[in-house]
Amino acid sequence: MVYKKKISITMKKQMKNILMTLLVLFFAGNVAIAQNPCDNKYGTDSVETVKNLTLFGQYLQTKDYESAFPYWYYLFVNAPCVQKNITFNGPYLIKLQLMKPENESRFSGLVDTLLLCHKLRIDFYGEEGFVKGKWASDLASLKPNKVSDAMKLFSESVALEGNKSDDAVATFYMDLAVKEHEKQKIDFDSLLSIYDRLSEIIKYNLTNSTKVKDWKLAEDNVNKLMLPFLDCDKLETIKRKELVAFPNDAEKLEKILKLLEIRSCTSKDFYLEVSEALYKAKPTAESGLALARAFKGKGQYTKAISYYEKVADKLISKDDQSDAYYNLALLSLNNKQLSASRNYARKALAINPNMGKAYILIGDAYASSSSSCTEDQLGGKSVFWAAVDKYYKAKQVDPSVEEIANEKIGRFSAYFPDQETMFFLNIHDGESYSVGCWIGEATTIRSKK
Repeated sequence: MVYKKKISITMKKQMKNILMTLLVLFFAGNVAIAQNPCDNKYGTDSVETVKNLTLFGQYLQTKDYESAFPYWYYLFVNAPCVQKNITFNGPYLIKLQLMKPENESRFSGLVDTLLLCHKLRIDFYGEEGFVKGKWASDLASLKPNKVSDAMKLFSESVALEGNKSDDAVATFYMDLAVKEHEKQKIDFDSLLSIYDRLSEIIKYNLTNSTKVKDWKLAEDNVNKLMLPFLDCDKLETIKRKELVAFPNDAEKLEKILKLLEIRSCTSKDFYLEVSEALYKAKPTAESGLALARAFKGKGQYTKAISYYEKVADKLISKDDQSDAYYNLALLSLNNKQLSASRNYARKALAINPNMGKAYILIGDAYASSSSSCTEDQLGGKSVFWAAVDKYYKAKQVDPSVEEIANEKIGRFSAYFPDQETMFFLNIHDGESYSVGCWIGEATTIRSKK
C-alpha cells in the first residue's frame, strides 16, 4: 500500500512534464513514430518495465483497475508497446480516473492521454478503421469543441471498415451527425448521405452478422434519430431535384424509394413517380410487383393490371407469382371481365393448389353470370350450382376461408331452382348437369331447400 502511494505521489509531480512529452509525440505524428518505441519494447529500464508489467497484469486480472492504473501509466510512458493491452485498455482505465472528483484539475491532461492511446494503438498495431470509431466517440464526448474532428474520424472509420463497422459506431455517428445538422454545421443532403451509408451497413449486418440483436438496436436508434427530419413533403421537395436530374440512375432512385418507405411515404404520388422511373431505368419483376401493389392500393386498377401482367410470369418467388395472378383475377372480376378473372385464378391455383381465395373468386365470377347466362331452361340459375361447387372446394383446400365460403354457400343456394320448377323441367336432385354459356362446367343438380 505504501508503494502504491509513493508511485501515485511521484506520478502527480511528474504529470506536467510527462504530459508535455506525450503531447509532443501526439502532434509530431508520423515523424515521432518513425523513432519506433517498439524497436525496444521494454524501454530504457527493462527490469522496471517487467516489474510494472507483472503488477499491472495481476491487478488487471482481478479487475482492480484503481490499483492497476499507476503501473499502466508507467508502462504507457516508458514501454507503450510492451503489450497490446497497454494502448487497448488505456482509454477504459483513464475514464475511471476521470470520474474521480480529485482528478478534476488533471481532467484535460488525462483526456489528452486517453486520445493519445487511440493514436498510438493505430501506429503500433494498425486496425485503423476500428480504432478510429472508438477514437471518434471519445473525442466527441470528452472534447465538445472538437466535434468536427470527431465527425471526420467517424467518416474515416466507416469508409475503412464498411460492413465490418461496429454497431455502436452507427448509433454514435448518426447521433453526432444529427446534432451537427441542428447546429447548421452540415446540410441536409450530407445528413442523408450519412444515414444512407449507415443504413446499408445495418442492412448487411442484420442478415450476415452474428450480433443481430445489437444491429437491430442500432437500426432502431438510427431510424429514431432521423425520423424528425424525414417529413414526406420535405423529402419530396429535396429528392424531386434528384429525380429530375438523374431520371435513369437506378442506384439513386432505389435510395430515394428506401427513404420514402422508411418514412411511410408510399401512399404519396411522388413515391409512384420514383417507382415508375426506377422500373424504366431498371425493369425487374420485383420493382414491377411493387408498382402493381401501389397502384392497386390507390385504386388505379388499370395501371395495376398492366404491371401485374408485365411481371407475373417473371417473378422468382412462387408466393409472389401466385399472388400476382390472384390480384389479376380479382381486378379482372372488378372490371366485369369474368372469363379473364377465371383464367388468372386458375393460373394462381396451378402454382398454389391450396389457395382457397382463388376458388372463391371463380365462384363469384360464376355467380355474377346469372343475368347473362340465361339461354338454358333454368333462366341462369344453373350458374349457382357451379358457383357453390367452387365455394365447397375453397374450404376443402383452405380452412382459412371456411367462414366466407359457408356464407356464400348459404346465400347462393337460395337461388337454386325449387322442386316445382325441377318437376316441370323433368330434372332431379343428384343428376349431372352441364352449365353452358362461358362457364362450360359439369355440376350436380340440387333443389332449393
